[in-house]
Amino acid sequence: MWTFYDRLIDGIDECITVDRVVSGASWTVVKAGEYCGLSANIEGRRTSPDFPAFRGKSLREVARLCKSWDFAEAAIGAAAVNAYYNSDKFLNNTALPANNTFDAYENLTAGKKVGMIGHFMHLEGILTKADVYVIEKRPAAGEYPEAACEYLLPEMDFVFITGSSFVNKTMPRLLELSKNAHTVVIGPSTTMSDALFDYGADEVSGLMITKPAAALHTAVFNGHRNIFKCGSKLRLLKHKNPGD
Repeated sequence: MWTFYDRLIDGIDECITVDRVVSGASWTVVKAGEYCGLSANIEGRRTSPDFPAFRGKSLREVARLCKSWDFAEAAIGAAAVNAYYNSDKFLNNTALPANNTFDAYENLTAGKKVGMIGHFMHLEGILTKADVYVIEKRPAAGEYPEAACEYLLPEMDFVFITGSSFVNKTMPRLLELSKNAHTVVIGPSTTMSDALFDYGADEVSGLMITKPAAALHTAVFNGHRNIFKCGSKLRLLKHKNPGD
């Protein structure tokens, strides 16, 4: 399982150094020169407007924290990974603009079985023509617990996986279980690397930070939704057309 993480970590330029790391109620942001990335905080978050111990460290070294079982550390590592890959260097000529990726799948998923790893915002208004199975750590009425992944995902036609599953280490297994489905890794925490295609993803849909100063401030002070104003939503597709 670690090969998935090691491939992304080892691909990071070891000469890039970190300028700043911040963490708020929802997001952790890492800035390293022209690179800036974020990750969702899931558990054990440590809110701070600055982590000075990371200044001057190699971005690759900080990215190794994504393998930590301390999820506050893992969020810092994931944000460092995203700072490198969710950048203009990699996405300028390959990614497509996205407003709401789910819109592209509204008709494609009609009459199909769709697995959702995570309760996405405004879920009730998306993929309305599909038979949707929501799998959550703390399931609400009509949703399924995490253990259901092992049983439900192999039966799905489409699977949407929250990018934050990279932090809690479930991403490789979720991709493996979804190998028979068209699989989309989605959300601001998503690592926008085509390396994910080799592990079963058909699309990665995430956020490229274009306003680093705003992202650092927003992560600490401005809450959950405003982070989207700090970057561009992008899609990276394995195939030319979704569903191919």
